[in-house]
Amino acid sequence: TIVILLVFLLLLSGLTACDSNQHDPLENEETHNPEQAETMIDTGRFLGQVDNNFIEIKISGVPDEMDPSVFMLSENIKEQFETLDIIPEDTVKIEYYINENNQHVITNIEKSLILITASW
Repeated sequence: TIVILLVFLLLLSGLTACDSNQHDPLENEETHNPEQAETMIDTGRFLGQVDNNFIEIKISGVPDEMDPSVFMLSENIKEQFETLDIIPEDTVKIEYYINENNQHVITNIEKSLILITASW
C-alpha cells in the first residue's frame, strides 16, 4: 500500500508540473494582471521621462550615491501622463508592481505634498 501511495503521489506531482509549465505566448507586461502581483507604494523625486514608456524617480530614503530607479508606465498611466502636470523635481507618490521581466510598472502616480515642520 505504501508503494501504491508513492506511485500515486508521483503521478499527481507529474500532472501538476505539466500543468504549471503552460505559458500563453501572448501574455506580456501589458496583459499581466497587477492584482496578482504585490503592489508597492513609494514616494520620490520625479527626474524626467526616459521615453514614452519609462520615467526616472529618485526614491525617498535611498542614498544619493545610488542611481535613480527606472519605472515603466502602465498603459492607463501612459495615456494620462501628460495631463498630470508632473515636472522634474516634483515629489510624487507611486503605486507599482514588479512584472515577470523584473520591470517596475507604475499603476498610479500623483504629485505629493511634503510638509516641513520646524522645531523651535
